[in-house]
Amino acid sequence: MKIGIVTQPLAANYGGILQNYALQTFLIRMGHEPITIRIGKKTYMDYFKRLIIHIIKLLLARKTVLPEAPYQFKKKQSGMEVFIKNNIKTTPIKRWFESEDIVKYNIESIIVGSDQVWRPNYNAHIEDMFLNFASNFNIPKIVYAASFGVNDWVYNNEQTVACKKLIQQFKSVSVREYSAINLCKNYLDRFDAIWVVDPTMLLNKKDYELLCSFVPKPKDNFLFAYVLDHNKNITDFIYSKAKGLGLKVVLLSAGTNARKKDTVESWLSNFRDASYIITDSFHGTIFSLLFQKKFITIRNISRGNARFDSLISAFNIHNRFVDINSLEFNNEEIDWDFIDNRLDYFRKISMKYLHNSLK
Repeated sequence: MKIGIVTQPLAANYGGILQNYALQTFLIRMGHEPITIRIGKKTYMDYFKRLIIHIIKLLLARKTVLPEAPYQFKKKQSGMEVFIKNNIKTTPIKRWFESEDIVKYNIESIIVGSDQVWRPNYNAHIEDMFLNFASNFNIPKIVYAASFGVNDWVYNNEQTVACKKLIQQFKSVSVREYSAINLCKNYLDRFDAIWVVDPTMLLNKKDYELLCSFVPKPKDNFLFAYVLDHNKNITDFIYSKAKGLGLKVVLLSAGTNARKKDTVESWLSNFRDASYIITDSFHGTIFSLLFQKKFITIRNISRGNARFDSLISAFNIHNRFVDINSLEFNNEEIDWDFIDNRLDYFRKISMKYLHNSLK
C-alpha cells in the first residue's frame, strides 16, 4: 500500500527526523511504500514579517532576537539534510499540504504522526494536521502517536469544532501521551484513542548502531549533553557532573543552535559512545533508554512535559528527572531488564495497532 505520512517539518531536529525515519522503516518492513509529504520551506516573506516585528519591538525597547534568514537556516541544517535525502522518501518541500498530493503520489492511505503535530502553537494550520486537505478522499486515515504536547486543552472554539469533525474520519487514533487519551475523549469525541510508543521506539538499538557504524569511536570517555534550551545553571550543572565523574563534555543542541557539521549519524554515535548523558529533550531521553545509558533528563516545561510524564509512567524512570530550578536528583541504578521488558511489551502493542489499522 502506498502510504502518505503527515508530520512536522523535517529540519534541524534530530528527534523529528528520526521519528519519521523509524516510521517509514517499519512500514517498509511491513511491505508498504511510504512517502512523507514534506512541508516547512521558509520564505523570505515570512522572514521580512518577523524582521518588521523585530524592529517594532526594538523601537518599543522590548527584548527581541534578530530573526534568522532562510539561507542561514538552510546552511545550519545542511548536515542533517544529507540524512533526510539518503534515508527518507519525501515529496519536494512545499509551504503546506495540498489535496493534489493525494492524486499525484497515488496515496492509498495517510498516517498522521508523530511529534507535536496536534499542538496549535507549532502549527499555523492545525486543521490540516487532522487531514482537512484530504477530507474529500475516501481513503483510510490513521493517527500514529500524535502529540498535543501539553496536558490541557488549548484549542480555541473554532479549532475545536473543526478538528472534532475531521477526527471522525479517521479509521483509528493513537497518541503519544496518556493525557491525550482524555483530551480526545473530552474535546474531540473520539473514545477509542490508545497510547503507543514514539515511532523511534519501533526500532531497536542495532538499527541505530547500523546508521552510525561508520562514525569512529572517540578515545576519551565523555558525558554527552544534548540540551535544547541552555542557561547558566544548566551549563554549570553539566560541567560539575562531568567533573565529578572524571569525564570530558560533548555539548550539542539543535534548531537555531545547529551547525553545518552536525549530522544525524554523529548525533546517534554520541548516544552509542557516551559514558553518561544529560538532556532536556524528549527524544534525548528515548535514545538514552534505547542505548541503555545512565542519564539525567531536565524537565523542559516550555516544550511540553506531557510527553515526559508518559515516559516516566510507562518505564518507571521518575528518578532520572530533575527540575530546572533545583537540579537535584536520585542517582539510583537503572533496572535495564525492567526497561527492556516494558519496551518489548509496549512495542508489540504499537506494532499490532499499525498492523490492524493498515489491514
